[in-house]
Amino acid sequence: MNKTININLAQINFSLDEKGYLKLKSYLKELDNLFDSTSGKEDIIEDIESRIAELFSQFKKFDDYVISEKEVESVIQTMGSVEDLSDDEILNENPSSKTSRKFFRDPDDNWIGGVAGGISKYYNLNSAWVRIILLILLIFGVPFTILIYVLFWIFTPEAKTTLDKIKMKGESVNINSIKNTIKEGYEEFSSSVEYDENKIINSISVFFKSIIKAFIKIIPFILKAFAYFVGILLFIISLFGIIGSIFGFLLTAFFTDIPFSLTMFGVGLEGILIFCFCVFTLVIPLFFLFNLSLILISRNPKIMLNTFSAFILLGFWVFSIILIIFMITVGVLDMDLINYNSIFKLIIK
Repeated sequence: MNKTININLAQINFSLDEKGYLKLKSYLKELDNLFDSTSGKEDIIEDIESRIAELFSQFKKFDDYVISEKEVESVIQTMGSVEDLSDDEILNENPSSKTSRKFFRDPDDNWIGGVAGGISKYYNLNSAWVRIILLILLIFGVPFTILIYVLFWIFTPEAKTTLDKIKMKGESVNINSIKNTIKEGYEEFSSSVEYDENKIINSISVFFKSIIKAFIKIIPFILKAFAYFVGILLFIISLFGIIGSIFGFLLTAFFTDIPFSLTMFGVGLEGILIFCFCVFTLVIPLFFLFNLSLILISRNPKIMLNTFSAFILLGFWVFSIILIIFMITVGVLDMDLINYNSIFKLIIK
């Protein structure tokens, strides 16, 4: 049975399980040691305790609710670990100059990846305006808008630590900036959403956000419809191509008095072989297209040719092309056998 410990934090009573209490005690002790040699230490620790109390209040569902170790860890993560604050740079109280802004993705102002939030922090803009501009660029088809956004999403680091968030704003790295950043940490636990001074911009932002969400939801349907359309198109092309090739083969095989008949390739075995290989070079790619069309239409990958069969057909297709080139090169295919006068007369008739 877990031991429960009652504490008073910022004039509010809380009950914690023993492991959670020990973890909180250790965290506050480490913070006390961290700010031991800085002025305003008491105010900073008091403010941190007040923030922790506010966060604990979010978990406290009833008076006797016991805050667990996991919930204590969640609060510590929100506040920022001691390791995040232990850099010598952030303990320097000399606010001589502001640091240059560094570009991060903002996890606290995040719709899709936090890129727009990061841009707004970097250029000190309202994030709603940034999102509206990006959406306008997307709607009016400015090239590479999506690609550039995705690249920023992939290659731009996220502002995870307190120090990252301070540098993202370009603020001086000192005790005051740390304290102000820690104050902001509890806001993500708040159940209410506060509007800033420009409610019109935020309303427009919410409207466009709903449009983006709706567009994202219909993208899979659009892709499926497009795949189905492409599948139907490939099915028609490949099916008629295969039927036409087979019909043409039979026609030229049985009717020798038409242009480009079997006799064009010679009357011997070599002529028959090269004619068949010509048909294979045409039919095999059409068969692959036919198989692909069935997959796109049915959306069932199980009907795909297995790897062994695909490689056999591909190998036979390459072999047919090589053999045709070889036969033509060595003179097996005697183009002089074509009766050009007969062809010309037939066309005139």
